[in-house]
Amino acid sequence: MPGVAAVLLAAASLGLARGAEPVSAAKICIENSGAFVLSFKMQDTAQFPPMGSGAQAPWSTAGEQSCQDMSSIPDIEEGHTVMTFVYLQWGTAPVLRLPPVTYSLASGRWAAASFTCSGNDESDVDCELSGGARRLQNLI
Repeated sequence: MPGVAAVLLAAASLGLARGAEPVSAAKICIENSGAFVLSFKMQDTAQFPPMGSGAQAPWSTAGEQSCQDMSSIPDIEEGHTVMTFVYLQWGTAPVLRLPPVTYSLASGRWAAASFTCSGNDESDVDCELSGGARRLQNLI
């Protein structure tokens, strides 16, 4: 089990080693611009064993967006690093790990780290941060 934590911590620091500042947000959103059906799961890397979100995000088809609030991760605390893993409908293993996001309520509960995923199949899936953290429209 210690190996799992080391891998997740190394993965979380990988984005930092490349010079990328982690985005701070309260939610993770993924827009599906690809020719596939996708979903995602979040993990809090500060916990051992790493805690998942309990529920996988709903499956989304091309043109749809799915969001999950990081507060849905059991025992998450402000400042924890969250890793997000993207799954395609026909596979059981994640096909992509997104850059780390820092859980923060300072920017408001509607602030989201938004990613856009594109491609035709599992061999060319690509997800990029869409202009950094942005605010979701308050729909309530």
